[in-house]
Amino acid sequence: MKTKFIYEPEIEFERIIFIIYGLATSLYQNYGFLILPYSLPKNPKSVYLPRLKNFDCHLYIDEIRNNSLNIPLDKTRGMDKIITAIKNTEFVPEHVSSQHIQEIEMHWPLVQTQFEDYLFELLPVWRSFDINLEVYWSHYGTLMSYGLAQKSGKKLVLRLCLRDDMGIAQIAEGILSSILTIDQSISKKSWYQQETIVDFLLQNTKMTRLFPSYHPTISSHDKVERDHKEQIYKDSASYLKELGFWRHVGLHIKNDTVLIDDKLPKFTFTQTETRLLQKFISFPNEIVSYYEIGDILWDNNPDKFSLWALSRILYKLRNKLYKNNLSPEMLQNIRNRGYCFNPNP
Repeated sequence: MKTKFIYEPEIEFERIIFIIYGLATSLYQNYGFLILPYSLPKNPKSVYLPRLKNFDCHLYIDEIRNNSLNIPLDKTRGMDKIITAIKNTEFVPEHVSSQHIQEIEMHWPLVQTQFEDYLFELLPVWRSFDINLEVYWSHYGTLMSYGLAQKSGKKLVLRLCLRDDMGIAQIAEGILSSILTIDQSISKKSWYQQETIVDFLLQNTKMTRLFPSYHPTISSHDKVERDHKEQIYKDSASYLKELGFWRHVGLHIKNDTVLIDDKLPKFTFTQTETRLLQKFISFPNEIVSYYEIGDILWDNNPDKFSLWALSRILYKLRNKLYKNNLSPEMLQNIRNRGYCFNPNP
């Protein structure tokens, strides 16, 4: 496998279009990504989209949504004029972290040969291929994005775009993701299913030896919940509203099942979470006291009541709302009193 690392300032403008594409197709919203106007270092489900003054991305939504974007961007499909529009805002991209990317570029060759051995052991069909890997650096977007693999005879070209705070494991993740999408039995699966397969390979095969610190993309929200303050979720929800990509959806419960827009949610709610939501929905814009919530959680057993445990459970519930493209601001903590449900935050 031949690897080439590339950095061109022009890629930053292309990267912004990629992010808008993810928003326009609801990829980020549907899978609970955090869209932020600042960087959340090393977080696999954060998307750094810088603020662009005087640029209305919705003027170009149809063109972006209807294109099959690749890495690098195919500018013959009307993308040049969008890049020009971004440049006209006088947006100046931040510099990539040169020290970090130099460390990654030096580290990758040390593990590449062993990674290839593990890769071809898992997927022997690719051993006979001449594989060329192009890695583009950016300061924005997700930690890693992969383009459509280009296969011609026994030649295979893989292209990745990496954020400059990523770890060495994201290169392996990108290679696996790109190669697996060529497999028709996998390419027909959803992004969530594909990413689950990649997470499994990097955590449950010999590859774990090379990338022991890999953080799986699918379960990364649990890490965010443990290690970061709730303000991040508020910031993301607020930024999505500012950008015009926050979609108000209906939430109700039927036959003890939570429905969103009359459909089953992508991330299902537990029985306890459902009971809590039923209580809140029954008393919109009214405070439900901590003790009323405790009765639901611990079946009227006061000895089990814990305000700390209650707050953690409600915190997880708000995160579940966010992952299902609902505003966590639906549930507001009223200090020293309880929680209030606002159906239209």
